[in-house]
Amino acid sequence: RFYRLYSRYSEDATSDRRQKKDFKEFDERYIRLVDMLIPTFYRFKEQTEEQSLQSGFIAQDVLDAMKKCGIDKNEFGAVKHSVWKDEETGEEKDEYSLVYAMFIPLLTYYIQNKNKELEDRISKLEKLLEEK
Repeated sequence: RFYRLYSRYSEDATSDRRQKKDFKEFDERYIRLVDMLIPTFYRFKEQTEEQSLQSGFIAQDVLDAMKKCGIDKNEFGAVKHSVWKDEETGEEKDEYSLVYAMFIPLLTYYIQNKNKELEDRISKLEKLLEEK
């Protein structure tokens, strides 16, 4: 694990339609999931108070929210659970992590959905005003 990774260029992930299959659209469960996410500021335990706060989500909280929304971890693979053996102690260790890039389409869907809701409400209010 790296504490911090610097790169001159941003990540370039394959997104070619020809490399993908099993397409499925987001549904209402994902709106509920975003509503349940808890953006958080925190420090890693090895950080000092002089170091900047980090921001993000807590993986276990995201996993709990997914379960409450009926979203399986294989359906939305943003939460990863790694298990390994410590080389020094031989002890089994584990850690949860998040694939933050997977939240971009989720949040895009959420914003588009909320924009449509607002447009519909505005349209209804405009009709009510015209009628008066």
